[in-house]
Amino acid sequence: MNHLSEDNSPVSILPGAQACRQALRQRDMAYAGRLFVGIPRRGCFCHPGCSRLPVEPVVFLPSAGAAFEAGLFPCPDCLPLQMPLPPESLLAPELIRALRGLEANLMGAHTPADLAAALLLDAAEMARLEGLCLRQLGASLTSVGLMLRCGVAQALLANPGMTQTAVAFHAGLGSRRGLNAAVARVFGCSPAELRKRLPRVDMPGRQRAVVRISVRKPYDFDWVFSYLARRALPGVEEVTGHAGAWCFQRRLRDKWLYVTVEEDQLKVDAPLDCGAMCDHLCRIRRIFDTGADGAGIHQALVAHQLLAPYVEARPGLRVPGAWDGFELSVRAILGQQVSVERGTELANKMIHRYGDGGFPTPAQLVHREVAELGMPGRRGQAVTRLAAQALDGELCLDAASDFDLVQDQLQAIAGIGPWTGNYIRMRGLKDPNAFPDNDWVVLKQLKCTAAGARKTAAAWVPWRAYALMYIWYAASRRGKLADTILC
Repeated sequence: MNHLSEDNSPVSILPGAQACRQALRQRDMAYAGRLFVGIPRRGCFCHPGCSRLPVEPVVFLPSAGAAFEAGLFPCPDCLPLQMPLPPESLLAPELIRALRGLEANLMGAHTPADLAAALLLDAAEMARLEGLCLRQLGASLTSVGLMLRCGVAQALLANPGMTQTAVAFHAGLGSRRGLNAAVARVFGCSPAELRKRLPRVDMPGRQRAVVRISVRKPYDFDWVFSYLARRALPGVEEVTGHAGAWCFQRRLRDKWLYVTVEEDQLKVDAPLDCGAMCDHLCRIRRIFDTGADGAGIHQALVAHQLLAPYVEARPGLRVPGAWDGFELSVRAILGQQVSVERGTELANKMIHRYGDGGFPTPAQLVHREVAELGMPGRRGQAVTRLAAQALDGELCLDAASDFDLVQDQLQAIAGIGPWTGNYIRMRGLKDPNAFPDNDWVVLKQLKCTAAGARKTAAAWVPWRAYALMYIWYAASRRGKLADTILC
């Protein structure tokens, strides 16, 4: 549920004073990303789990941006800028969309005007958005964006062989001068001095860098990796390994990006000459659903009798996302009313027939007779219509899009039904409340009609997508039923 006052106006996401003090005493990382602790006499701020935090005197702040605007520097020991953004369940819907857009556009959205243009907002809408950000996060959107860029820069500076010019580019800071200015403002030192303070990582080779991404617990790594493994496309996206030792791989041009698990974090090893690292990291966070409110989801779903045994057995199931919204949407159409394996087979055929080794772009599909791959003509036409709308900008399939608008646009395309629209909404747009109530496994597990499924799922709002993961998990424990899941 969004963090609103009794009159439905957004309020600060900061926990109450008692909860803040308790989190401080217990060094509770459950509040990471929504609670920062300022230490005025030291002139710095920390995340709530920092081992060097004093009990008093401190101030509590709702965001790193608020701490920056209060004149505090990030703690050199606990690296508070590496924390994820605050849980979206606490934020107003407009602010959720803005933060998603900001995170996805760090290379370009440097000013409020830039962000307004990216989100297609007029001056009045942008002013309202800035007011929301100030009330809920205690800072301007510009400061929030600066903290995101500096968080990436800090992580990249830990790679000893990476030049400051490269760090500036990959963090969305533009130039070495931009990096120097940002680091001086945020950390109170030069990039070279900041680099000396950081624990160094082992660089995997020239023109590559390593960054670690924190996740909110509980988090079931095996669920996410195995889910992605079953849908992997050889030569484009692959998953190798086994429980506890997984490796996700994504091809970027002629090189590979790798994601593994290290000390309950995701370790990203990426090439530096295949796009900006800040963009890659945003996509990885979406795929692995790292910012979800794990504790809030668990607390909400374990309270329901139907789901409780599965939530207790596998705490921390996530909703895996996708590298690209268009790619996910095409695959969802290909997978309609067939098994995961058949949908993956069709996607592989599409890659080899149209994609030049990679997943086809809208331009590569817009004039194709996709049904020739071996599917109903109506479904093939849906793919080409989707490609046409994505190509001309009419349809935007990213996580900063309006959920309802995109689903209406999708279902207006002949051959795309409610299941596909909800599936895209859940994995591509990252709507935590998406729920395909006519999913075959849902109907089997709940032993009801689609209307009955909607009624049952009302108790799981706003976490219906996560409830669906537990329904699919429950089905997977029934042997043969797992082989026919349409997800």
